[in-house]
Amino acid sequence: MSRDEILLLNVARSLRYRTLQQMIGKTVAVTTQPRIVDDVSTFVADFAHGCTFTGPEQSCLDGQIAKYGLLDLRFKAPSTMLDSESAGGVPLLRELGFVTGDMQKSADDPGGSAGSCIEELGEDIAKNTTHLLLLLKSFNPDVTEMSITDRLARMKKPSIIEFPITFSVVDACVSNSLFVWMNKHFYL
Repeated sequence: MSRDEILLLNVARSLRYRTLQQMIGKTVAVTTQPRIVDDVSTFVADFAHGCTFTGPEQSCLDGQIAKYGLLDLRFKAPSTMLDSESAGGVPLLRELGFVTGDMQKSADDPGGSAGSCIEELGEDIAKNTTHLLLLLKSFNPDVTEMSITDRLARMKKPSIIEFPITFSVVDACVSNSLFVWMNKHFYL
């Protein structure tokens, strides 16, 4: 067995991921720009106790809202949130887009397009931390309907963004990796 095959199998065995279905589809009202973290943290506390906001910083939050109409947030979570119901294995790697097609091909080419992130995923898992990840999207206004000029204006001057904004939870999970959404929710 090659080093790359061993890496792929170790990541498949070590990765833990659980969708927080009870949060998906719920809405969060963010009242003001300075209250983004507080308002979303209060929402998270209703579903998951002991989670603390870890990022991103305010300027990134402003940019996410201005350019994409979304919030991609990270929370430190208690390790007890990853239990026997948490998914792992090669099927999860496929579902998250880290392995495509033939697993042997991905193992042979971990730096290629199919398995390009396996090594980074493994390094992230080795940190032995648990995270709650939350992706929220605003539909009022729908930023995708705005011109690029309007989006850039919002990015240059976030104070022109009108609040309150209601966000809908598009995805929520708990995982032992921050990197798990790299392929699933790539929006940059």
